[in-house]
Amino acid sequence: MAAAGSALAAVRNKESVYGVVAPEALAKPYDVIIVGSGPAGVAAAEKAAFLGRRALLVDDAPCAPNVLDLTFGAPTGLFSKALRDTAKTLDVDVLMKMGLTDAVVWAQVQASVSKLATNNAKTQMAMLTEFKIDYLRARATLGVDGQHVTCTLKDCTEHQVATTNVLLATGSVPMRPREVPFDDVRIFDSDSIAKLTFMPKRGVVIAGAGIIAIEYAKIFSKFHCAVTMLVRGEARSSLSRIGLDPDIAKGLLDDLADNGVNVLTNTSASSFDVDVDGAMTVMLQGKDGGEPTPIVCDIFLAAMGRRPCSSGVGLAEAGGEIDAKSGVVKVGAGFKVEGVASGVYAAGDVIGPPSLASTGVEQAKAAITAMFEEEGAEATVGRDNFPVGVWTIPEIGYFGLTKEGAIKAGIDAEEGVAPYAACLRGRVFAPQGFLKLVFDRADGRILGTHIFGSDACELIHFGMMLVSEKRSIFDVMSMLFTAVTFHELFKFAALNGNSKLQFGQQWRTILKALGAAGIKADDMDSIRAKFNELDADQSGHLDANELRVLCPAVSIGTLSNMLRLADEDGSGSISFDEFAAIVQAI
Repeated sequence: MAAAGSALAAVRNKESVYGVVAPEALAKPYDVIIVGSGPAGVAAAEKAAFLGRRALLVDDAPCAPNVLDLTFGAPTGLFSKALRDTAKTLDVDVLMKMGLTDAVVWAQVQASVSKLATNNAKTQMAMLTEFKIDYLRARATLGVDGQHVTCTLKDCTEHQVATTNVLLATGSVPMRPREVPFDDVRIFDSDSIAKLTFMPKRGVVIAGAGIIAIEYAKIFSKFHCAVTMLVRGEARSSLSRIGLDPDIAKGLLDDLADNGVNVLTNTSASSFDVDVDGAMTVMLQGKDGGEPTPIVCDIFLAAMGRRPCSSGVGLAEAGGEIDAKSGVVKVGAGFKVEGVASGVYAAGDVIGPPSLASTGVEQAKAAITAMFEEEGAEATVGRDNFPVGVWTIPEIGYFGLTKEGAIKAGIDAEEGVAPYAACLRGRVFAPQGFLKLVFDRADGRILGTHIFGSDACELIHFGMMLVSEKRSIFDVMSMLFTAVTFHELFKFAALNGNSKLQFGQQWRTILKALGAAGIKADDMDSIRAKFNELDADQSGHLDANELRVLCPAVSIGTLSNMLRLADEDGSGSISFDEFAAIVQAI
């Protein structure tokens, strides 16, 4: 009890103390114990408190009670996002020209990143206080009955804490291939890279072609470091597997090349050697064999996927089902863990893809709602219905189908594309990139939105709304957007898509009028007979007055407009085949 006693004494002395709960509070049963303090865990604790339940949040942060854990409540990508923001706002060239050394510049980078992380952690801690949520720094082990959790403090003191429900939000850890000798000094994974203590000017080698690898490649290139990416297969196919539109994948690879990033496909690292000066030589091996080639760098980053943290918490011992190969915890309705009779739930990375902070938060809140059988427990948190943001420079955002994906699903799809330079804000501030709308040619319904450019991770949410609400490119064409905003790109993309349609926006009023007049494709034989009867000169064409007889319920203005749009040869008339195609489009 020494650690808890000293921590409580610190509280009396008004020092900052984190992760300490009085023994008498732990002796009382909780409605739910949440294991894990990432975004999903914190969101779950707050949701439980909002519903009036007594909640305990437990994590195993390796910090003393008077030290703030900068990763508290943060996604696994917090460091990369903070580093990215620093890379965008800190002009390394200017600092170097002022005579500052690499060490001083990197210290400034670290200070900026630390400030951003501190702001997040302090805000999250304040939320716990506001919601009266107990937070304990301890190693949590689920009891076999699922009705208590053993919480082991740093001094090995144990507390058996009773609870009605448990939510596992233990997250994930980076994959560490056996052939890579990680030391977290020169050779890092996507978490331990946060421990980097110097500017890697001699170069950075990154293994992987996923979102994390791409983000770090752009970040380090922004710091003017020589960056080499190692991709085991083909770069474009690797990017397509994470859902990137082909044009965005090409734009991203072109941008990486323009920024000096060397992407080596069908290549992996075979050995590592660090000399007395700290320079590291990585031997590169091609897929087709041959003599390994050396590359000299300062650091090596393995960004090769992540694995759920599902072991060591007593879940398997309590009967919980865990996939032996992937480590994914299997959950059923309401995110209840399969195989456990009592109230044990799981959410976030630990239950597998999509393994995003945003989806994890929604899963965790849905799990809390379900376990307490509150209203809204049936809310769906899909695994394939979520927006994706890639924090490269510039950003990438996407939601819904690509054109290729829509065609594979049997949809006659088309796409409208607007370059960022199409809108005033893009031309002036950020001309690089484009916005794409994938839509169904039959009715213009938007099926997917894909953005490569500034603020893409913000813009994608409007694109998500368009897809989710089944809006069409014609709806977007009629929308009014505030001037000098990137949202104008949606209208320009819709206009571009409309221009690719045989019967686009300009035909909609005409088709509606013809349909209202009872003209339909099922009557094509009778329409042909009437058409031929009115064709007095046997030219195979009708003029506006003859069309009026064929379609008496349609105004002469509408028919004249239809004739104008369909009259490609300038004859002032329309053929039966042209008219039949219009009828088929109704």
